This record gives sequence, C-alpha cells and structure tokens, in this order.
Amino acid sequence: MRDLSLTLVVPCYNEGTRLDTSAFLEWVSARSSRHLRFVDDASLDQTAAVLDHLRAQHSRIAVLHLSRNHGKAGAVRAGILHDSATDLVGFWDADLATPLTEVDRLIEVLANNPDLQCAAGIRVMRLGARIERSFIRHVLSRVFVTVASSLLKLHAYDTQCGAKAFRTAAWRRVAPRVTGKNV
Repeated sequence: MRDLSLTLVVPCYNEGTRLDTSAFLEWVSARSSRHLRFVDDASLDQTAAVLDHLRAQHSRIAVLHLSRNHGKAGAVRAGILHDSATDLVGFWDADLATPLTEVDRLIEVLANNPDLQCAAGIRVMRLGARIERSFIRHVLSRVFVTVASSLLKLHAYDTQCGAKAFRTAAWRRVAPRVTGKNV
C-alpha cells in the first residue's frame, strides 16, 4: 500500500493556551508524507503567536492567518483550498478530542478503498465518557444525531466529530458548497 500524502487542516480560534503543540509536532515528524496547516480564525488571544512559533519548528507546518472570523467551516475551507498539493486533505479539531493516532485509520480506509472519496470519524458513546455542553446544544445535537443516524443506519453518538479526510480532487468538487459565517 502506497503511503498517501495528507495535508491536515486544524482550524483554531482562541486555542493559544490549550493547543497541544508537542502532539502535533510528534505527528507531523513521524512521516514525511504528513503536512499540517493551522488556520488562525482571527483569534483574540495569543493563538497567532503560538502557531507562528510552531511553524518555525517544522518545515511541513504552515499557518494561515485569517483577518476576520469565518467560523469553523470557513476556516477549514480556507485552509484546504490554500495550496493543497497532497493526495489527501483533511481536518482535525484543535482540541484533539479525537487523538491524532486515528488519522492513519482514515488514510488506511481511503488507501484500501480507491472508490471512496471521504473517510469520516464518528464518536460512539463509551461507558464512563462525558461530553459536556449546554442543555440546548445537547438537545439540538441529539435531535440531529437521531435523525442522521436513522437515515444513514449508523449507530453513532456524535456524527459531528472533527476528524475527516478526503481525496483532494473530491474536496475541490465539494469546497464551493462549504460555507462558514461571513464567507
């Protein structure tokens, strides 16, 4: 199996104090086919400085600074459309709610299934795990997940997991339809 190259976009908004920079450095350093592109979505804290320091530590780390906040979808779109020359593009939540060790599982699915255009992580409910959110967000999320799970016949607790990978050519066909606030 060929090692597919991947640009992983990490949208960041006010992540300066909680970004696990060592985990990202370790991940990108493990294989030459890995690239990281952080998108600072006009953060109001020290995120820009943290990301610039991280970029200076590795040649396959890039940082895109947005001048105004675009929201997560807009930041992901901007990051992926910015010179993605790898076989695959993807995005990952900055808080590493899904560990970076799972990236290879998505790549493997795409490598072993050439007809697939996308691989997406989903969260399953684990005994003892807690997902904390406001009551209204929890209710709206549960309604959405129940409908999506029923339609797709999936047994997923959280379909909005921020762990996705696409073939770059497929993403370029989808990208014009992805919007974020103020895009």
